[in-house]
Amino acid sequence: MLRELRIENLGVVVDAQIEFKGKFTVLTGETGAGKTMVLQALAMVLGSRIDPTLIRNGSVKAIADSVWNVSGIEFDHDLSETVNSEDDEILISRSMTSDGKSKAYLGGRPTTASVLDSLADSLVVVHGQHEQRRLSNATWQREALDRFCGQMCTDLSIEVNKQYLKVRDLRSELKELRSAIDRKDTEVAKLGEELRVFDNLNPVANEDDILLAKIRKIENFSSIQSALTDALNFLSSDEDDRSASDLLKQAIRSLDSVKSDLTVSMNDQLQISSNLINEVVSELTRGLADLNLGEESLDDLFSRRAEIQSMIRRYGLPLSEIIEVINEKRISLDNLLNSDATLEQKELDLKQALELLGKLANKLKTLRESGSKKLSIAVTDELKGLAMTGSEFVVEVADLQSGDLVEIGEMLIGPFGAEEVRFLLRSGANVPSRPISKSASGGELSRIMLALQVVLAGTDKVQTFVFDEVDAGVGGAAAVEVGRRLAALSRTHQVIVVTHLAQVACFADQQIVVSGSIANGVKESDVREVFGDDRIKEIARMLSGLGESGSAASHAKELLALGATG
Repeated sequence: MLRELRIENLGVVVDAQIEFKGKFTVLTGETGAGKTMVLQALAMVLGSRIDPTLIRNGSVKAIADSVWNVSGIEFDHDLSETVNSEDDEILISRSMTSDGKSKAYLGGRPTTASVLDSLADSLVVVHGQHEQRRLSNATWQREALDRFCGQMCTDLSIEVNKQYLKVRDLRSELKELRSAIDRKDTEVAKLGEELRVFDNLNPVANEDDILLAKIRKIENFSSIQSALTDALNFLSSDEDDRSASDLLKQAIRSLDSVKSDLTVSMNDQLQISSNLINEVVSELTRGLADLNLGEESLDDLFSRRAEIQSMIRRYGLPLSEIIEVINEKRISLDNLLNSDATLEQKELDLKQALELLGKLANKLKTLRESGSKKLSIAVTDELKGLAMTGSEFVVEVADLQSGDLVEIGEMLIGPFGAEEVRFLLRSGANVPSRPISKSASGGELSRIMLALQVVLAGTDKVQTFVFDEVDAGVGGAAAVEVGRRLAALSRTHQVIVVTHLAQVACFADQQIVVSGSIANGVKESDVREVFGDDRIKEIARMLSGLGESGSAASHAKELLALGATG
């Protein structure tokens, strides 16, 4: 539930903080005072796109902060990881600059407007003139009926959808399998030849790179062999005693023939050099001995690589992916060779799936048909007290006739059952029922939505309802009934209402007044909660336009007394 809302520099609101204390809060005030900015701030923190021109003149940024109590709210799995609060409260904030850039925060951490938008579905339902399209949405109508019918109906709808998708998938698989069987001999021969060619070549992953490395090694062989041989000859040779090793030996013998302190040191250094050359000679000798190309010739390697590259070009894939494709084709060939048994099993699976789908759809249809009558009566009874006497709300459950349907006997079943649900309105005894979107005015749609929400109150998991202009076109006794129903809804939910009617406001637990004033030639709004005499004055103003009217004040007290007793 919404606990606090702070608004800064949005429209005519400079700085306002609202603490929502009761279950039923009304926002009142003269037209143009700024009540709409409260709803805009709420939309802002719930991720909606906001027009940057709403930022107050002279300000560079608008800010909206909100605190929500989320105790008992079940979020979707993805959101439950995002919403992490040990004290059952979360802070949602959003700012927007005049260039249209916005920043969003959830629990003090940066987030995105799309996350807030997803979160909104679990926190609040806003009913206004622009939200009435939900009431005319076929999916929303079906889900509303299922909620009214109970958890069993909702669960059945989910099961029907799962079974419908299973039947559709099985039929698609059977179609592909039968098509494959029709061309079985040709396909088997084609796959067999393709696998034979691959198996004859029998490539391994990255073989193309391996072959290229071997080719380069052979092409470099002569150069490597020549370099090692020349180095060995320079260091050690038996032919002319002119190798480095022989020359060092001669130098050592020459110095050995002279016995002096000077020649001893020189002789030792020459001996060290001789030992180093001997080690290098040994390594060069081993290198030449190890230089072995194996049995593969350059022609053989070029031929093998040409075949590999031809296969790569034919498939248009890397060799590693070709191997994966071939493995899949082995499975396909195996399935084709065993297709008769597979076909028989698939047909049995489809038969069983169709039987279960038919049973589930029949059970769901029975629940919906029974529930539609009860929902029609319940909403119609609510409308009688909302200035719609003579109107009849009709929930029509009709057999599906078109779409991607599964035929079982005489029943045509779609993704969510064998029937479509439509909300209709009959405006008189001899008037045919028509879809509510075509037969109800904007104000009537708001009242129908209110009546539905009262009837469905126990089934909706969202805790907060916001109504804007729910009282449009209503006055007198009907307005009192609107207030009563909103109060009834507030017993199970938090209800926030923007209203111009005193008959609605008098039922609220809390009244917030938005008033406008001019400061330095600029319009500003003041948002404050009213109690006692101030609330009586506001109710009186709503009744007569004059807050100081004695008769209006007397009537205001009567209304507040009525609201207190229900």
